[in-house]
Amino acid sequence: MKKLWKEKQAEIFLLAFFGVFHIFMHTDYWDDAYFMKIWKQYGGDMIAYTKMRYEVWSSRIFIEMALAGIAALPNVVWKAADVGMVLLLFWDLEWLLKNIFGIGDKKAGCLLALFLCAYPFSTMACTGWMATTMNYLWVVSLGLYAGNRMLGVVVKGERPSALQTVLAVLAALYAASFESMAALLFAAALLAIGWQAGKKQKKAPAMLWLLLAVGAGMLLYILRCPGNQLRPLKDADIWMPEFFELHFWDKVRMGTVTAFMHFVSIPSPVFFMVSALCLAGVVWKKEKRAYRVLAACPVVLDMAWSLYFLGCYLRGSRVFTYQVPKPLLTGGADTWEQVALLVSLAVWIGTFLTSVYRICGQKRLFFISLAVLAVGCIPELVVGLTPTVVTSMLRTVIYLYMSFILIGVCLCSELRPLFDGKWAARAALYACLGAGIVLNVLQLVRHLLVYG
Repeated sequence: MKKLWKEKQAEIFLLAFFGVFHIFMHTDYWDDAYFMKIWKQYGGDMIAYTKMRYEVWSSRIFIEMALAGIAALPNVVWKAADVGMVLLLFWDLEWLLKNIFGIGDKKAGCLLALFLCAYPFSTMACTGWMATTMNYLWVVSLGLYAGNRMLGVVVKGERPSALQTVLAVLAALYAASFESMAALLFAAALLAIGWQAGKKQKKAPAMLWLLLAVGAGMLLYILRCPGNQLRPLKDADIWMPEFFELHFWDKVRMGTVTAFMHFVSIPSPVFFMVSALCLAGVVWKKEKRAYRVLAACPVVLDMAWSLYFLGCYLRGSRVFTYQVPKPLLTGGADTWEQVALLVSLAVWIGTFLTSVYRICGQKRLFFISLAVLAVGCIPELVVGLTPTVVTSMLRTVIYLYMSFILIGVCLCSELRPLFDGKWAARAALYACLGAGIVLNVLQLVRHLLVYG
């Protein structure tokens, strides 16, 4: 047992942490209640069900078939599978840290587990636990699994076995049922094949061609889906009647501002951590005063906006929940608030990237972090182009959270001498992560008490 704990303490901690909460999760309300009736309603005929959804609502074929099937089984099946997806997500991120970032020690694995426990998991219940996790957590976990297999070929020169190929294709079929993940996997496979073609003596494995075919096939299926053309009309009527008055840049603004407001309207420990690590790293590396001032900007902006929204709540002008901007700019306080948020976000991005660049001893790590952050932003920008941005952003930010977690562990690794050498710095790091986990627990408990 001691040996097992020593080797797998991060996985055991995650299993215990998320396993306890899954015991009390109910799947009998909102979208979960709908999917629990599907199997009986269609007599197990998933082809007829899929045809109906394709024509009137959604192209997420394999996700919704799995949803209908799992919803018909005892709850324990979904709960066990969902905890398994959390572990798979941990292994996916750990693989990236080890093979792409070059960070493979056990301390990094433990930090990764703590960061994941600080992620606000209650957002995975905003349409029901089962429906949300299977559309977002499972998509991210399985999408990363397929992506990592492609990276293994490109970066490590791996030749995937038949079993690895089958697993990667199955994972991609599920993940690519989600629109933005289909585009990401298709682009990744295309780039991987192009990279292999650039190595004249390297032939692209069959797995890459199969994943490219999956990505292309799912994208075509998504683009041709009648339901995807009808759904915005219904969603706009429900969530954003002003949607068809918005221009393209208005939609980009909505996606950008809504995502930033998510992280600052209710304090996000993960967002605060990566911001604070920038300041700690630049100060510890004894950079010039100008760089220290720039490094202070991310955490100051985060705290300033959180205090602002807290003040609005105390004055009674806001509710204590994640905030969303108004779709149309009509002047007045809301317009100026959105302008200030956009300026703040631009400053945050510029100063954050500048600080990460100064901290990373190997500039390769900076460019990897930049790529990870850019990929994490894509789904948020995509959902900003839809009328469900005000509701979907709450769960779509899982992509950005995973980017921040990877960058956060990378920064901690770069600052390892600081944390190993000064107990106060180490105590501050674990205190912040501990506070984030406590906040996550409080949010989970509140949701379980109110909804189940």
